[in-house]
Amino acid sequence: MVLYIENFILVLSTAIAGSLMLIGAFLTFFYAKKKKYSLIYLFSLNWFLQSAVWFLVSLAHFFYSITIMSIAFVFQCVGITILIIFLELISKERVNPAKIIILTTIETLYIVFTFMPGSMEVIPKYGVHVIGICRFFQILTLLMYFFLYFFWSFKTWRKAPLELKSSAKLLLMGSILFSIIAISFYVLGSVNRVFNPIGFIVHSIGALITIIVIRREPKIIYILPFKAIWLSVYETNQGLSLFSHGWIKQEKMDKALFAGVIQGIQGILKEILDKGGINEIQLDQAMLIIHHDRSFPIASVLITTNSSKSLRQGLKQFNEQFIAEFGKLLLERPNEISQFSGAIEIVNKVFEFIPEY
Repeated sequence: MVLYIENFILVLSTAIAGSLMLIGAFLTFFYAKKKKYSLIYLFSLNWFLQSAVWFLVSLAHFFYSITIMSIAFVFQCVGITILIIFLELISKERVNPAKIIILTTIETLYIVFTFMPGSMEVIPKYGVHVIGICRFFQILTLLMYFFLYFFWSFKTWRKAPLELKSSAKLLLMGSILFSIIAISFYVLGSVNRVFNPIGFIVHSIGALITIIVIRREPKIIYILPFKAIWLSVYETNQGLSLFSHGWIKQEKMDKALFAGVIQGIQGILKEILDKGGINEIQLDQAMLIIHHDRSFPIASVLITTNSSKSLRQGLKQFNEQFIAEFGKLLLERPNEISQFSGAIEIVNKVFEFIPEY
């Protein structure tokens, strides 16, 4: 088979895009495996699917195959759906059903029209080109995909603390390449096909930049769902404040008073409602998440702007490790508060994903 220059550039550019996506997929996969972050596994799966898309597209152009191109678009829609679910979960830890219904409806129509006759044409010496109504739904799908990714990175950059501002800026730059710049080249490509391969490369480079930023600074993905404020550990029998740590600079907090208030609330609810072990208390502008080990007189309290699965799991893990390391000391010398200062190491390990403001 003769490989013409236009076709060669198209095949090469899509293969490069697939390789860059594959690098990003492995970077996120091994990081998720190391840190056991389930959300990053989801993020990684999307990039594996996107890399498969680009390699299939490369093969479709090489063999001038409409069938291979149609299969590639199925992988693309699955990957896009997974990425949108990931963005929803890291933004507010829940998925907006209306958004997913709209997306899957558009993607379903896209896939249906992809397999219909006349959805694509083979251009000699070039490759496979999407046309007609299929092209319309392809553009609609990609616009929604690109916009949501860009909007997430923009909000992350805008709300990032000073500590993460430079990383958030790099994330935004990568997202702009991934979405706005890539789209611009795709639009130009409808006028002159030479711009299409450039758009493919720019798109994949932008994606890889955002992946590297998240891999290097995973706190980036926890900027939007919550803002952790204060952690306090207290002994429940006497109401002693044993250890405190803050992630936001604020006026000095009366730790003893704070511990007494929480203990008082627990006591009242246990006596009146016959319920113990409070999990959460909603305040006007904050949320108290509490983990109390019933077998040991220690409770950990976390003040945050919003409740979060990752925070609840982290607080439970912190409380267990605190008891394992300091439980014996508490029973022997409960009034020596300074002996619990080493708990900062547990904080740094368990809550390493929390941004500081």
